[in-house]
Amino acid sequence: MTVIAPPAPAPAAAPSGALTRQFARFLAVGVLNTVLFLGIYLTFRIVASATIANALSTILTTVAGTRLNGKMTFGISGHIRLSHHVKSFAVTGLGIAITSGAITTIAVGQGELSELTVLVLASMVAGAVRFVLLRYWVFAEAHQSR
Repeated sequence: MTVIAPPAPAPAAAPSGALTRQFARFLAVGVLNTVLFLGIYLTFRIVASATIANALSTILTTVAGTRLNGKMTFGISGHIRLSHHVKSFAVTGLGIAITSGAITTIAVGQGELSELTVLVLASMVAGAVRFVLLRYWVFAEAHQSR
């Protein structure tokens, strides 16, 4: 007896590498933005408290990072709109909540090394969340048009 089976499904196409390249550009923007943050922070720290210097540096580098990621990472060809910036500030707030929450709930009182370890891990999580939200929410129109 001969049994005829339906054809096997075609294997899924290998990823084109576009997402990997996009993530690499996101990381490059992140490194550049971190260096910019430190320079701005140290400059403001000359005349302001650490809290004020941190807040101003965060605001300025969020604006810069939104513009850079919009253009370089997600291929926005037109203007980076106010709505992009508002959403990006919400994402930044979420990142601050992730890192602050992690330090407060996991690492407080465990020593500086534990705090730094938790902060680095939480920052990695916040960075991954930022990439996903920038790609699929803040700059969704760039992703959907491809």
